[in-house]
Amino acid sequence: MKFVRKLPNVDPVKHEELIRAQWHPLKEPKTFLGAFLLSIPFMVIAVCISFWIITTFSGISLSEFGIHEDRIRFSIPISSFL
Repeated sequence: MKFVRKLPNVDPVKHEELIRAQWHPLKEPKTFLGAFLLSIPFMVIAVCISFWIITTFSGISLSEFGIHEDRIRFSIPISSFL
């Protein structure tokens, strides 16, 4: 397995050809941390949509996930580690 840490360099000939064809390059984050931080709002939206779908089409309530009106509670049974 090979890990790549940066995007490959742009082919100048292909780049000019695409610019002449009225293509516009996308603005992308320069670092992994920047990409991660910019993706957080999308993660939050996805979680909200998922909870909405679950509560709409299923009998499961948010309290079964540990989310109550005044607090969030997580419990991990000890038997899962044994």
